[in-house]
Amino acid sequence: MKIFLLALLSLGAILLNFEKVLASAILLIFLFLYIFNKKEIKVKETVLFVLVFLAFFIRSHISINNHMSNLQNTQEREVILTLTNPIIINGDYLKTRANLDGEDVQLAYSLNNREEKEFFEKKFYGGQIKALVEIKDIAEKKNFYSFDYKDYQNKHYVYKQVIIKDIKETSSKVNGIFNNINLLRSKAIQNINNNLLLDKAGYVQALIYGDKSNLEENDKEIYANIGISHLLAISGLHVAALLSIIYFILGKFNIEKNIKDRIILIILPIYAILAGFSPSVIRAVAMIAVYIIFKKLILASLDALFLVFLLMLFLNPYYVYDIGFQFSFFISFSLLMSGEYIKKSLSKLEQAFKVSLIAGISSLPITVYYFNNFSFISILSNLIFVPYFTMIIFPIVIVSYSVFLVSVDLFNVFFKPILNLVFYINDKVLDIFNFLPNKWIIAKVSPYYIYLVLLVVILTLVYLNKEDYRKFTLGIIFLSLILFIANYSVQYNQYLYELKLNGKSVYYLRNKSKTILINTSNNYPDFKNDFRKKTKDYDIINQYKNLMDFEGIRKFNYLILTKVSPLEIGKATWLLSQGKADQVLILENIVKHKNIEEVIQVANLNNIKVSIIKDNKFYELGEVRIYNGVDRVVLKFRDKEYIINEEKSKK
Repeated sequence: MKIFLLALLSLGAILLNFEKVLASAILLIFLFLYIFNKKEIKVKETVLFVLVFLAFFIRSHISINNHMSNLQNTQEREVILTLTNPIIINGDYLKTRANLDGEDVQLAYSLNNREEKEFFEKKFYGGQIKALVEIKDIAEKKNFYSFDYKDYQNKHYVYKQVIIKDIKETSSKVNGIFNNINLLRSKAIQNINNNLLLDKAGYVQALIYGDKSNLEENDKEIYANIGISHLLAISGLHVAALLSIIYFILGKFNIEKNIKDRIILIILPIYAILAGFSPSVIRAVAMIAVYIIFKKLILASLDALFLVFLLMLFLNPYYVYDIGFQFSFFISFSLLMSGEYIKKSLSKLEQAFKVSLIAGISSLPITVYYFNNFSFISILSNLIFVPYFTMIIFPIVIVSYSVFLVSVDLFNVFFKPILNLVFYINDKVLDIFNFLPNKWIIAKVSPYYIYLVLLVVILTLVYLNKEDYRKFTLGIIFLSLILFIANYSVQYNQYLYELKLNGKSVYYLRNKSKTILINTSNNYPDFKNDFRKKTKDYDIINQYKNLMDFEGIRKFNYLILTKVSPLEIGKATWLLSQGKADQVLILENIVKHKNIEEVIQVANLNNIKVSIIKDNKFYELGEVRIYNGVDRVVLKFRDKEYIINEEKSKK
């Protein structure tokens, strides 16, 4: 209990500098628990609490004051960049994270020719680059629903984007052990890209090195839909499986236990760097290290977890905002707190179900807050995929990759067919789960709803551990009710946003429960057939998915088309073919255009009503009025007029 109080106090102290309301709630809980357990807490322990509070408060305050870039924006400067992270190339566009003057930056470069592209793909896996560059701030997010990439990078101590204009020199050498291990990781990832001829090579990269850049976007979406994304990120499951393999191998050589532990303590930090040094990996590796170092003290699992929690937050207070950190610690905490309940299981299947249930419930507040949905099928999907990944896919990937490093031919003959088979089975089961109703979309709501959800989740898990299934069921019902009310509350919102999608203006209007999309934009056509041809095309469809998730809707009530160019309305046919609009409204003067006729045809095929907005007339949608003028379209909403487009196409 005392180390738990320390962890709670440290969290409250840090959040006082970031989120005062949440920090106050956490500190009130601490005070309640402190008073409740006052008889067991000695004076020197009270002094320790005060010192810990001050230490973490001051540490986070210092971190905030140092949370800024020392680099100045400039149009042109000659610099030396250090590259130790994997280089991602798509067409003629290169990007990675680099280090400049001791500060991490986002690096971008437009490749000039095929030879330069081949150099960075096959010969240069990291090192130093002397170059002429432009330095600027990372761009702000463009649309209200978009992921705030700038804020995300800033919280990971990355503030600037560096664009290479001209490369002067390159070198494959870097300084420092950490950089050289990272360089080894980049080289290994590049080796997989170039030489591992397997459709699922992206999984090997993700499961061995924690690099998900080569996973198919569709695969990642399916994993997210059914609540098993964590299997694609290296976590405690993967570290434990790897540790079992290492202990098994060392056991074959009759090595003493103490020697085994020392070998593990050497391997663990190296593996953490090779695996991407993410918070979930650090947590898993650090807990194992703490077990080994303090094994004579018989440290409880929860105490080890809280100790690692304290160490990580003190080293980097901004971990508190890291999604992986939040998932890793809260789910681990929930499972360890439920240890006795899980042990009462009468079978392995019941035990697996309890673990999946607890993990699913505990992940709910984080998933809803960040991803605007909750996969209610995750309890069942984890029950199937967790053992399949940990007992079949991950061990086979480890062994297969080890063979690949020794002999590519041996890998191709024996292990490539095995990997193809296990992933084929995996894909077929994935398709079944993805076909089923699998997630509840929940609109972006106030953090206060999430705090309430978090509180109810904790109480629900407490009742589950006490095997009070009546109160547990009431907790689940209450959770559903909170989320329903939160989702319903956005139906009172009224606003109009101009969205920027691929440089084109698209308008989104919400009038309480009614949603209107005006025009759609489109993907940029890629006509290049040389080295500039992209292997991964950005699909604007993701923008609509993100918008609908943010708004808690599955489709728009109205799609209004005021233009005819494919670059302005190109995705209208996709939206209609997927049933993402109830009704289409089209200006009378463009209704005969061939692009619009195609839209109407798709709408008719999908039984979607098509209405015409007459020239020089108003069309009313409740409180929203649309005027189709001679040279402009005007939208009237909440006593304001908005010009949607001028000089309309009359072709």
